[in-house]
Amino acid sequence: MPKETTNKPHSSDILHLSIEKLVHGGNGLAFHDNQACFVGDVIDGEKIAAVIKKRKKQFLEASLLEVTKSSPFRTRAACKLFHECGGCQWQHITYEHQLLCKTGIVQDCLKRIGKINAFEIRDVHPSPSVFNYRFRTNLKVRYKRNPAIGFFKKNSHTIIPVGTCPILAEPLNSALHACNDLMQQKPELFIGVGEIRMVYVQAAEAVLVTFASNSSPVGKFRYSLKKRSFVSSYYTTHEQVLGLQFKRSTESFYQVNFHQNENLIRHVRSCFGPGIDSVLDIYCGCGNFSLFMAQDGRSVTGIESNHAAVKEAKYNARLNTLKGCSFKTGSASETAALTNSRLYNGILINPPRTGCDRETLNAIITIKPQEIVYVSCNPATLARDLNALLQTGYCIEDITLFDMFPQTYHVETVVKLTR
Repeated sequence: MPKETTNKPHSSDILHLSIEKLVHGGNGLAFHDNQACFVGDVIDGEKIAAVIKKRKKQFLEASLLEVTKSSPFRTRAACKLFHECGGCQWQHITYEHQLLCKTGIVQDCLKRIGKINAFEIRDVHPSPSVFNYRFRTNLKVRYKRNPAIGFFKKNSHTIIPVGTCPILAEPLNSALHACNDLMQQKPELFIGVGEIRMVYVQAAEAVLVTFASNSSPVGKFRYSLKKRSFVSSYYTTHEQVLGLQFKRSTESFYQVNFHQNENLIRHVRSCFGPGIDSVLDIYCGCGNFSLFMAQDGRSVTGIESNHAAVKEAKYNARLNTLKGCSFKTGSASETAALTNSRLYNGILINPPRTGCDRETLNAIITIKPQEIVYVSCNPATLARDLNALLQTGYCIEDITLFDMFPQTYHVETVVKLTR
C-alpha cells in the first residue's frame, strides 16, 4: 500500500497536488516542492491524490488515485476502455473545455519553446463531429496466445481487444466487427499479421482493409457496407473532396477527420495572397492541398518522400485534368535544396510530428518566399521551427486552429508568415 508523506517523495509515495494546466502530451501539470509532476486523466483546476510512478532528474510522473476536488468540466467517458486504451486521452473532459485546453497548449508552446510573445490565435474551428469522426485507423493484431485486434494499452505495447471504438466512423466499426468475427472463424488468416489498416471511402460505400506484417501488406480486402461482408476484389477506389476526385488506398496518409479536412483545405487555399502564383508544397502527400492550389490557377510543385503518395498525387492530378502541378519523390531537405529558388513566391509546409529538419528550414530560408503557410500537428515542433523562421525576416500574420482529433490532446495549427 503506498504511504503518505510530507518529506522528499519516493516512488511509492502519495502526493496531494493541484493541477495547474494541461500540457502537450495530454497530462496535467502540478508541482511538488517546486518539482514538476505530470499526471494523466486530470483537468486543470482539480485537486488530486496521486502516486509517483517514475522519478526523473527534472520531473516526476504520477498516476491518479483520487480526485479530491473535481472540475466542473469533468464528464463521464463514452468508452469503457478509456482509462486503459492509449487511443485517446481526454474523454473525461467536456468538448468545449478541450478546445480551450488545446488553445492554451499552442499558446504555451509558442511562448515557452518558440520564445514568441506577440501573436494572436485568430480562430479555433471545432470538429463537425466529436465522436465517430475517424475515417482511417491502424489496428494492432495479436495472433499468438489469446488472439486479439485492438489498440495499445497506455504507455505500453500490450494490445487491448476492441470491439467498438467511439471515435471511429461507424463503417470502420462495422469492418472491425467483421475482422473480429473472421479471427474467431479463421484464425489462420492472421498468422504473421501485426497490423490492420482501414480507410472508409464514402463514395464506394466500402472500407478498404489491409493486413500487414512488418509494414508490408500481406492481404488486401474490400469490406462492402451494403453486403456487410468482405469482397475479394480490391480495385481502384475514389473519394470526392470539395469537388475533386482522389484515389484512396491504405498505403498513403490521409487526414483522419474527413469533414474537418475539407474545412482545413478551404482555409489553407485562402491563406496565400492573390500575388502568390507559384507554390512549393513540401510534404505534399497525395496532393491534399496541392490540387486545390492548382485548381485556383497557381503553379504548384509537390515534394514527398513516400513514393506511393507521390504516385497517388500524380494520378489524382491526371484524374482531375489539373496541369498546373507536378510532384517529385525525395526528402524535403534534399529536394527543396535543389529547387531553383527563383521559382517560388509561396511555400506550404505540412510536416510530420517531428517538424522540419534544419536542412529543410535552411532551404526555405534560401528560397525566400514572400509567404509561408505552415500546417502543423505538433505545437512543440511548430514553435521551434517558427523561432528559426522569424529570425530571418518573417512575421506571423495569422494563426488558426482546427480540431482534427476530438477526445485527444492533438490539434492542427495553421500559421501564415509573410516577409
